[in-house]
This record gives sequence, C-alpha cells and structure tokens, in this order.
Amino acid sequence: MAFRWAHDSWDSQQGTIIKYDKVEHALRGIAITIVAIVLGLQSPVMLAAAFALVWEIKDGFMDYKHWGWWGGEGFSWRDLCADIVGACTAYGATVLYILLRMAETP
Repeated sequence: MAFRWAHDSWDSQQGTIIKYDKVEHALRGIAITIVAIVLGLQSPVMLAAAFALVWEIKDGFMDYKHWGWWGGEGFSWRDLCADIVGACTAYGATVLYILLRMAETP
C-alpha cells in the first residue's frame, strides 16, 4: 500500500452524510470534543485532533475503491483542519458557556 495525498478543495461536495465534506468533518470534531468534555477527559481538543490525524493517515493508505466506506481518497490536510476547527469551536463554546454561568452565580 502506497501513501496517497488527497486532491480535494475547501468546497468539496463529497460528504457521506451531508453534502459538504468539510462541514461534515467540522461536525465530527464538534461531536468528539463534546463527548470528551461530557466524559471529563483532560484534553478534549487533543483527542479530537488525534482522532482526525489517525483517520487521515488511514485515508492515506486505504483506498476507498478497495475498502469502501473505510477507505479514503488520500490524506487531506483540509479535512484535518476542518476537524480541528470543529473541535476548537466546541471547546470555545463550552468555555464561554461556563464563564457566563459563573458570572450569573452570586
């Protein structure tokens, strides 16, 4: 198996569940981060980023033509960035929520 790089764009419309692939990746980053926060894990953004990195490495080696859904078109740094943006958005929103709740408490 040779490593492959993806030749995708920011507005890629090859999503699995929704039309836009990068939105789908951002939502995955949000979901992983929220689950990690709910579970009380220490580094939820790092967990989401590590998951995204491993997933993209897997995509680099496993071709979708042979592996189906488990495969990918190659390692995409754009997908990785979208996952991390989603993770940071979820973490930032959570921190903002906590700070606002603390401000309301007398």
